[in-house]
Amino acid sequence: MAFDNADNLTPEELEQYFPSGLGGNILITSRNSGLQHLTLHENSLEVKEMEENDAISLLLKAACLDECQKDLQAEASKIVNELFCIPLAIDQAGAFIAFGDTDIRDYLKEYSRYREKLLSYPAFKGASRYNRSVYQTWELSYKEIQQRAKSDDTQRAEAASSAMLLLAMFSFFHFDGISEEIFFYAATQEHEKNGDNEQISALPLASYTIDHTLLQLDETGKWDSFIFKEGL
Repeated sequence: MAFDNADNLTPEELEQYFPSGLGGNILITSRNSGLQHLTLHENSLEVKEMEENDAISLLLKAACLDECQKDLQAEASKIVNELFCIPLAIDQAGAFIAFGDTDIRDYLKEYSRYREKLLSYPAFKGASRYNRSVYQTWELSYKEIQQRAKSDDTQRAEAASSAMLLLAMFSFFHFDGISEEIFFYAATQEHEKNGDNEQISALPLASYTIDHTLLQLDETGKWDSFIFKEGL
């Protein structure tokens, strides 16, 4: 039995669907790490980022190209690193190359000009049977978070609302430079005194425009990061 994308249930809720008896096997795929409680530690496996060699192999197979050619391997390496080794994006890139509209050596030039089209155009949804583009997949994930924000479970809804706020804020940062310290500083920013001895914010623009939901302080004046981490 397989429970695929079991992200929305607690371990107790999911366990109710387990068949009785000791025969057979159960496979659970989920982004909810709490479901590890349903199995032994050695039977849990975290799926991490795809390694570059595997990504290159996936790209060349999807593009119907010879994996043994070193010059193609070098070109493929550039592409998979530009796509951050995201399997679905690589699969779609290979499908676009195999479609014949561009050579593997010219793909990055096309990608830099038509990034949105190449990641969303349904004709290049990949060699696999997964019938969605990269952008469609991201959109589905976001819609799922929106649904969670409407939950009757207050904590669940609050976490989802925080997640949407984080995603909106993250879009203003470089993806490789977002740290928790940024939010810590925004919450606990120091104040300086001007010539009139009045307190002014060290970050006036951020102070007036940012949503302070994630920047709560506790009774000691320290940043209360609970809502922030729930959103993550």
